Amino acid sequence: MDSKYNNVVGLEDMKGCMPPPWDSPDMTASERECKNTFSLSEKIDLQVIRGREGHLMSRENVFDLGDLDRVYRSDDTFQIFYIGRKNSHTRLKISRTFFRQILLTYNVFDRIWDFMLPFGFRTRDSDIEHAPIRFHQSMPVLLRPKKKLGDFECAYNIQYVELNHRNIGATNNPGYDQWSIRQTAVYQQYNHALDK
Repeated sequence: MDSKYNNVVGLEDMKGCMPPPWDSPDMTASERECKNTFSLSEKIDLQVIRGREGHLMSRENVFDLGDLDRVYRSDDTFQIFYIGRKNSHTRLKISRTFFRQILLTYNVFDRIWDFMLPFGFRTRDSDIEHAPIRFHQSMPVLLRPKKKLGDFECAYNIQYVELNHRNIGATNNPGYDQWSIRQTAVYQQYNHALDK
């Protein structure tokens, strides 16, 4: 089998990749702090925008490991994953088990957990200190025979403030804030061997 597919876990193997319990020493401290981040159900709201050579080809939903496996094995030159949530105070619409499977399949670095904490369930916006950019280069830039990028991955968080247009609670709550923090966590990866 092509080494490109070594990280893909088939449907029959899913029981072997269940995440450890929240108090397990096998988890990073950042992952352990994300207890309120993921959906408690196994229902998934994951969309993938797929493209080749700078052109968008499709936008589709990923419902299970079979869909994830099919997307991973495609010859797309880029894929953009979008994990939904109902609003800025609710959990992500993906289970921790499925999220970890995406990380395993795409060989995502552990530092991604540093960016997940702000996406957990909360009752109001907070001033959680967010991780700065994380960057890892596992292969240097190649200058010969052709100039080519080396393998790298990075993650960062984009934040901005926006009027939330919620009127509920404004009159009964003196601490009500009409502004909400909006955010997007971005993860990028480039694989030199696959040129994507």
